[in-house]
Amino acid sequence: MRAQRSFFRYSISGLFFLSTIAYTAAIAQPKQLNNCDGVYEFYGNPSPASNRGSGLKILFYIGERENILQCFKNSRMAIGKPLHEQLSSGKYSKIDEQLLRSTAMQLELKDPYLANGGI
Repeated sequence: MRAQRSFFRYSISGLFFLSTIAYTAAIAQPKQLNNCDGVYEFYGNPSPASNRGSGLKILFYIGERENILQCFKNSRMAIGKPLHEQLSSGKYSKIDEQLLRSTAMQLELKDPYLANGGI
């Protein structure tokens, strides 16, 4: 009986873990911006319930330094900063931090810059 409960518990945990990975991968589908070479946009993970509502996602822009700065040079919408500075700021959830790191690696960015497009 005890072994069955443990097996059931581990099975449920494993399914939850796999669904989380699949869900994160489905969210981070970076798309090349039409008007900015080398700049990609994608949504982060849904935010937890807050005064703005639950399930809202942050729009991220990521690319090499030169591409991000060129893309947003005359824009008040987003300002690009180095990815490592953005991650050390503490304003993103751990799951979004992981998503940002893995997306930068997936795109093979050498000097990744990040711009936050809001919610």
